[in-house]
Amino acid sequence: MKVLFQLLKEFWLPFFISVSWTIYSKWGVKFDFVGYMSTLGPAFFLVSWVVGQVFRVRKQVGVESSFGNVERRLQDLAESLEQNVAKMVGHINGGDSFCYLMPNGGSGGQFVLRHCGEYPLFKLHIRIADIGALRQGGMLEQQFAYEEFAVNSFAMLDTPQFSDSQALNIFYNSRSGKVVQQIRFVKVNGHSGYAYRITRDAELLVQYLPENFPLDEEDKKSWLGEFGLKGNKASWTTEHILSEALKHQLVS
Repeated sequence: MKVLFQLLKEFWLPFFISVSWTIYSKWGVKFDFVGYMSTLGPAFFLVSWVVGQVFRVRKQVGVESSFGNVERRLQDLAESLEQNVAKMVGHINGGDSFCYLMPNGGSGGQFVLRHCGEYPLFKLHIRIADIGALRQGGMLEQQFAYEEFAVNSFAMLDTPQFSDSQALNIFYNSRSGKVVQQIRFVKVNGHSGYAYRITRDAELLVQYLPENFPLDEEDKKSWLGEFGLKGNKASWTTEHILSEALKHQLVS
């Protein structure tokens, strides 16, 4: 039944047009079956071919449109799957999250450990080393460890042995990789100040360098010469949040 319906759908118009053309072309001519059929046959064939091409093109356009829809759906599905996989992997290894130390009070005697990123850090190991003592041939360091450091977490670290330190390097190891933070301290007119730089492999995550902060010749080789807050993840830091809050307060 479906085949018959399709045949009627495709051939009723060619049949009607070819019959109309035959009647028009033979009007007033004495009826001759062979003559009528010789006109009807080619006309029906030609019109059927044209109508068939129309059906074919329309069907092809529909198929191409369907393929386009399928392709878009597959692309959306692939993007969604990629995002979900990235989230799942991030919850396993920490993704691009990291943590860093903020001096509490402007010296190395106490730090605030702050988490940055969307995923928790696992198997976090922190090693703080005094670069000044190392340059003098000594060794002064302290280590901390966390099985898990949750998103948006803070922790206080007491490090009184670094109260008079001028240069500290902090090494972070977790499932997300290795991160290095350099902290430099300075006292100007009785006021303590600090600057820090955080890197992961060759990527500069954050550099906080207050205006006119003095760097030694060794640090000038690797630190950016620009003052202020720089780096790909600078917007994740407390300094950025405070700066934006201050700007908003001044505007309002």
